Amino acid sequence: MKSSKEMTDSLFDRRDEYMKQQRTRRGLMTAIAGGVGCVALVALVGFGIWGAVNNGMNNPAPTISDMKVIWADSSYMEVTQNGVSTKLENAINSFGKDKVFAILAMPEIDYSFKYQGKTLEELSNALREEVMLPEKLWQLLKSGDFLKYGEALYTTGTPEGEKWDKALYEQQINFFGKDLLEKYIVDGQFLSEKVEQDIEKAEKNNTAQDAYNKAMSAYLEKIASSVNGSMPSQTVPERNAIIIFLTGDAFSEFKADHSEGWIYDLAPKGGNTTQVTVDVMTVNP
Repeated sequence: MKSSKEMTDSLFDRRDEYMKQQRTRRGLMTAIAGGVGCVALVALVGFGIWGAVNNGMNNPAPTISDMKVIWADSSYMEVTQNGVSTKLENAINSFGKDKVFAILAMPEIDYSFKYQGKTLEELSNALREEVMLPEKLWQLLKSGDFLKYGEALYTTGTPEGEKWDKALYEQQINFFGKDLLEKYIVDGQFLSEKVEQDIEKAEKNNTAQDAYNKAMSAYLEKIASSVNGSMPSQTVPERNAIIIFLTGDAFSEFKADHSEGWIYDLAPKGGNTTQVTVDVMTVNP
């Protein structure tokens, strides 16, 4: 049977692996960076109906005959000061403003948007807490045996001679929060075994993540359905973005709610975008 120290060391080893996996989730909280790459001219082949996701539109998608759409062959992006990537600007200048471009549009998020009674802001805060909870519990596993002494930790010190600076003590109290501390420190006793059990549960919990993803998808679908492009827009929830299909001329006139905060790039073909039968010719703009 493992000793308490061996169990704790094993737990922290698992934490290191868990935090590597969590980097993807934490990336959800940060702005999306991109870059610049080559451009692919994609010719949609044959006659028919664009059967892509219609994002809630009641009207059937337009017939596409001999329509050519300019896509990027790389997701790398550089953004200019006006929010439009140099890759998209170069493509429009190279192929002409009469061509249709697949434009990856990252709208400014309206966090007051409500989904099933909760705003995106509320769901985002819940997600942040869910992502941070395992790390808080790991930190508490280190500090709990000290914090159980309360203010004595910085006034008189512990029976073992441990004494903290008051500022450090208050910083730790603020970090963990009253509710968390009262849950795991009861009658002056630190419930370390309960912390260990709850760490494993917290690692596997994706409830807030799922709720946020559904709300963000609904928000993007609402935005996508409002764009009157050459073809129905598509949503790209994993990038908090939509793909709109506009000619260069239409893009120069494009306006949307809070569009001054949008970021635009030439969309890369593939990923979760709708797949169609295509002939691809890669060119350098």
